[in-house]
Amino acid sequence: KWNRKNLNNYIEIYIKSSFDKITRFDLRGVYKKKKVVRLFKSKRAWYLPKNHQTIGFKKIIMFKVIKKEIDWNSKKLSIETGKIARQANGSIILRCGDTVILATAVAAKKANPDTDFFPLTVNYQEKYYAAGKIPGGYFKREARPTESETLISRLIDRPIRPLFPSSFRNETQVLATVLSYDKENDPEVLSVIASSAALSVSGLPFMGPVAASKV
Repeated sequence: KWNRKNLNNYIEIYIKSSFDKITRFDLRGVYKKKKVVRLFKSKRAWYLPKNHQTIGFKKIIMFKVIKKEIDWNSKKLSIETGKIARQANGSIILRCGDTVILATAVAAKKANPDTDFFPLTVNYQEKYYAAGKIPGGYFKREARPTESETLISRLIDRPIRPLFPSSFRNETQVLATVLSYDKENDPEVLSVIASSAALSVSGLPFMGPVAASKV
C-alpha cells in the first residue's frame, strides 16, 4: 500500500474490466493480488499489459484544492484555488450567490530588457452564456469588448498597478471572466476581489491584496 512518502512511486488502483489505456499521467503501479504490475509509459498515456486481469478501480484525485468562505454582507463569499486553470501562475474561482468569477494571473518568466514600463494587461469579459442567453439576430458572435467591460477592466487595473514594485518589468496579464451571473450580485465588485486574490496566490511580487465595495 502507498503512503504520502512514496506517492510518486506507487498508487493503489483497481480496474473493474480489462482495458489497455489509462489516461492519468501520474499513475505508477497497478495492484494484482497484492503484487505491483508496472505500467508501460508512452508519450501521452500509460498502457496496461493485456494479460493482466484486474479486479476493481479506485479513483484518486491529486489536486490540492484550497477553499475559504466568509460571511459578506449577509451572504456567503467563497474563494477556491487549485482545481481550475492550474497552468496559470494564480487562479481563483470566486462565488457569491450564483455569480461565479474565474480570475487568472500569468506573468512572463523574464523581462524584456527594452521595456522601460510595467506591461500589465487587465481584461474583464462578460459572455451571454453567464446569464443563460445566446446572442441572436444579425450579430451572432460577441466581438469587441463593450464600454462597460472596458471600464471595469480599468476599475481592476487602477488599484493593483501601484502595488507592484517599480523595478518589476515582466509582462503580466490578469483575466477576469464571468462564468455565471444571477442578476443580484454585481460581478464588477467580485472581479476586483478575485483578481486581487489570483495575484496574491500567484507568487508574483504583488503587495496586496485589495478589496472592493459598491456604494
